[in-house]
Amino acid sequence: MTIFVTKSESYSNYESENVDINVLCATALCISISILVAFIVTGVLLHKFDLRGKRAKRKYNLFRTPFRLAILGFFVAAVAMFYPIYYAAYLGTESESLRVVESVLLSIHNTLRLFVLDGEFDVVYGMLIGSATLSRSVRVIYTVYASLIYIVAPMLAAGVVLSFFKEASAIFRYTLHFRSDVYIISELNEQSIALAEDIITNNPNKERRVVVFADVYDKYEEEVYELTARAKKLGAICMRNDLNEIGLKPHSRKIHRKFYLIGVNEDVNIKQAIRLIERCRKVEKLNSPTTQIYVAANSTESEALLNSVDFGEIKVRRLNENRNLMLSTLLDCPIFENAVEVKGQKEISIVIVGLGAYGLEMLKALCWCGQLPGYVVRIHAFDKEPNCEAKVRSIAPELLKYNRMVMVGEPYYDLDFHGGIDVNSYEFLTELSSIERVTGAFVTLGNDELNIETAMKMRMQFGRDNIAAGKAIPPIWAVVYSTTKTQAAKQSGLKSIQGEDIGVGFLGDAASRYTLKSLECEDLEALGLKSHKHWIKRDKDGNPDPEENKAAEDKYNKYEYYRRASIAEVIYLIFRTRLIKDCDADTLMIYEHRRWSAFMRSEGYVYMPERSDIAKTHPSLIPYADLSEKEKAKDGIETEHDDQKNTQVYAKK
Repeated sequence: MTIFVTKSESYSNYESENVDINVLCATALCISISILVAFIVTGVLLHKFDLRGKRAKRKYNLFRTPFRLAILGFFVAAVAMFYPIYYAAYLGTESESLRVVESVLLSIHNTLRLFVLDGEFDVVYGMLIGSATLSRSVRVIYTVYASLIYIVAPMLAAGVVLSFFKEASAIFRYTLHFRSDVYIISELNEQSIALAEDIITNNPNKERRVVVFADVYDKYEEEVYELTARAKKLGAICMRNDLNEIGLKPHSRKIHRKFYLIGVNEDVNIKQAIRLIERCRKVEKLNSPTTQIYVAANSTESEALLNSVDFGEIKVRRLNENRNLMLSTLLDCPIFENAVEVKGQKEISIVIVGLGAYGLEMLKALCWCGQLPGYVVRIHAFDKEPNCEAKVRSIAPELLKYNRMVMVGEPYYDLDFHGGIDVNSYEFLTELSSIERVTGAFVTLGNDELNIETAMKMRMQFGRDNIAAGKAIPPIWAVVYSTTKTQAAKQSGLKSIQGEDIGVGFLGDAASRYTLKSLECEDLEALGLKSHKHWIKRDKDGNPDPEENKAAEDKYNKYEYYRRASIAEVIYLIFRTRLIKDCDADTLMIYEHRRWSAFMRSEGYVYMPERSDIAKTHPSLIPYADLSEKEKAKDGIETEHDDQKNTQVYAKK
């Protein structure tokens, strides 16, 4: 029902009931404009301070995005604007309370018509010309303001409709990929777009893969317009729904469903993972190894929580980016190949600048990976904390207890800590010069600009010291997270003004860290599993006992510790096979025990007569000669080496 109002008795009733139309219209205008401004300002503040990221529950935040707030603001403002019109229409015809109720309801009704482009401006125009007492200034302001509402409101409604069809289109495209492997990523950011590019561009069967980004809101399209454009260019599907709200049932049972929870908030990643595991485990066709969940989390808490969850048959992996970067660094950088001959031994002398998460991982890894016959590892660790040694001692006490200790059958490494040194000070360069030999250096200070600047400063100092002494300049690797900077450096290498290679390399950018190979580590895990299962009971023909075989696989897939320990053996054996050509079996067994001891100590284990993985104690953390014959036999490594793929099958301690 539309009430068309012209010059009539309705407006003359203002005077009969002592109602001042100027006051009524001016008040309505002030209220309407105030409401509209309040909603718009709130929307701008939400956009600026990103309050949406702090929401606790989605259902309580329906109108907390700027666009939705604008729609709500225009709706309430339009209702306030229409109110005087319908209030005037019922003057003298109804009781006061009934007149107010009817006016509000009809104002809402006309506002709804306005939003679907069915509103008539004559409704407003009739009131404006229907009263002889309405002042010209109020009439002009009311006309302009009402015109604005009439123009903007339908445009906002059209935006809602387009947004709806956009979401419907994304759901429809997702459903159409019935037989495609599905890669669902929890958040759109630099890391996730790098992963999506690897999934699509490095896949020979692009038509059999579909990438879905969850939780992509219009609010973010302005802030990360470039990322959104890159996602669309890849053909990825962007959905507003949370990862746990995306439907899973329409797709074929045979496909792989892979979930990557790589948002910037680790706590959110863990919570989403737990809910997703519970959700998938309850559905028969999802409760299988073809459902795979990868969770970005570096904390000890996250490992403990995931160890406690019942995975069912689902493959679940925690993505510790610092450990993954350490593994790729060991395999890709010529750390051991640059060793120098010193007193009949090959010395690996590494400088690590910055004992953050990655720096600690590198220090620990070099201690166990460097236990090779004929090699010795020396590490110089720099950090701004005065007592940086205590940081290592708190997580791996016996690693430092045996530092520089020469004992037959025990690992040897030389750790020298340079604490309380600012990389911007002259003291840093002086300490750097005091190191007799350096075969490689890593700069990991947590900031791209500072890492590059420090690496260049170190290269300058190494040049001053080594050129005069006739020594080679050691390679320097700086952790640089920016893919743009890394790609620019790789194009032609960092050069001096004379065209000389500077000798500084970048590692750790998103494009190299966030790939299927680096995140899933399938090749290393497959080799680690072979190692893990090496000691299970076998029959006379060498076939493994089925029950023990299944139990070993379940342990390996369930607990990260077993995968971590086994992959460490894989990495070590790759280097041992590559670098050690002639060595007797007994020596290899001793060095395997040295490696294992250093690895366990780097994990925080200490010697105790009883083993406890909670207290991190182990009875075999003793010199090789003190082991029982049964324990010594576990240090024998049986290899089948493939030169092309560097694959090995060997014993698991």
